[in-house]
Amino acid sequence: MVKRTAEEALRRLASQFPVIGITGPRQSGKSTLAKAVFPDKKYVTFDDRTMRNLAASNPNDFIMAFPDGAVIDEAQKVPEIFDAIKLHVDKEHSAPGTFIVTGSSQLRLKANMTDSLAGRAAFLKLLPFSIHELQTGGVLPDNPYTLIFSGQYPPLYDTARHFIPEDWYENYIDTYLDLDIRDQINSGNISLFKKFVQICAVQSGQLLSMDSIARDTGISAPTVKSWLSILEASFIIHFLEPNTNNLGRS
Repeated sequence: MVKRTAEEALRRLASQFPVIGITGPRQSGKSTLAKAVFPDKKYVTFDDRTMRNLAASNPNDFIMAFPDGAVIDEAQKVPEIFDAIKLHVDKEHSAPGTFIVTGSSQLRLKANMTDSLAGRAAFLKLLPFSIHELQTGGVLPDNPYTLIFSGQYPPLYDTARHFIPEDWYENYIDTYLDLDIRDQINSGNISLFKKFVQICAVQSGQLLSMDSIARDTGISAPTVKSWLSILEASFIIHFLEPNTNNLGRS
């Protein structure tokens, strides 16, 4: 496994806050990181239908079954669990790093944690591999163009799976649209939103103009601004400084 530089930050936060939420884009290695840093904690995933139903039916009793805490994956699939964690943490005066919460739906996870666990939780944002991580892990491509076209998502460097980047990204975007975006925008605009993502990708490394994207996509500038916020909130894209002269960001 490639060692993540975020391990140090995760340990630091876990020494202070009773609940840690690991956020970031899908397939960035959140669950893998949590299990690597906390190998002795019980691991629960709500991908397991039995566990999901059990937690949803009685979330307070479910959390009480883990007095020493747990790593809870796909927590956003049982929204009731966040209030149960809050009650448990307050009642038991839980030690720092008791619950580590992750989920593949970044938007839902952070919204639930922010609403229920304010003041009790810290967030760690985990992005795909950095060049430093790839280098220290011995998997940095020699050819920079290979790195550019492959990207830096962990599954693409799993030698046991041999993903073709083009196929992997096509399925990644489809999954993102189906699971993260469908309830954020009008379902009739899903195909248009995919075109919008592609146009944003073409502008990578350039000054971003909302007016230009609006023309190319056939949507209004306010819609472009709203959709950019959705992409940025889910870490699909990231902008740095505002460009107020062009209604965009660089």
